[in-house]
Amino acid sequence: MSVSQQDIDKSNSTNSFVTALATNAALLVVQVGAFTYLKGRLQRVYTPRSFLPPPEKRAEELPRGPWKWFMALLTSPSKDLIRKNGLDAYLFIRFLRLLMMIFGVFTLLTWPVLLVVDTAGIPDNQGRDGLSRLSWGNIPTNMQSRYAAHITVVYILTFFVIWLIRREFGIFVKLRHQFLISHSHSKLAQAKTVLITNLPESVQTDQDLRKLLTFVPGGISKVWIYRKLGDLTKWYEDRLK
Repeated sequence: MSVSQQDIDKSNSTNSFVTALATNAALLVVQVGAFTYLKGRLQRVYTPRSFLPPPEKRAEELPRGPWKWFMALLTSPSKDLIRKNGLDAYLFIRFLRLLMMIFGVFTLLTWPVLLVVDTAGIPDNQGRDGLSRLSWGNIPTNMQSRYAAHITVVYILTFFVIWLIRREFGIFVKLRHQFLISHSHSKLAQAKTVLITNLPESVQTDQDLRKLLTFVPGGISKVWIYRKLGDLTKWYEDRLK
């Protein structure tokens, strides 16, 4: 009994997929297990804001269970995250939520729909086996209308992603505006300091800059003019050595 090259290729393709899936699953278990183990022991690396900052700015310590911290992180109030960790940290959490939502919807829509369309009611006499039975190449020429399901799913998921991105941009603009005008942020020096570069020589003095910037609401409280220090910076670095 001879085995054709096509059968060998199909078997190799399936075996390669199973091997890659098992290898990556094992790596995932090792990496997540190592992170879960180290997270509870290296607090200065993973949870420094729970005890290093002043008491009023400390973040609440996450639950110590293997997975409780993950759900607590996703369900934490947005105002608390912004106040104690900053806007960037909160937006990163929103980015992770966005990815989870996108891939979750993709999985829940494509698997029940496309796998059924590609396999249900198709006789197993196409000469295909293994993973090729789950692809759209399994659809015979007399069932071309089934491709409409693939096109419909593509359009639905594309517009879903566009809507999600548009919604997140709107939320980002609103959050950024509220953060910049908040009382806690307006007291910081970074909220009241502007760096202006490449100024012409005609306005490189304190008095000329104040005249130029008279349109700024509230006026200018102080002007720092950066000077060319020449070799002074190099001498300072050499002294530190």
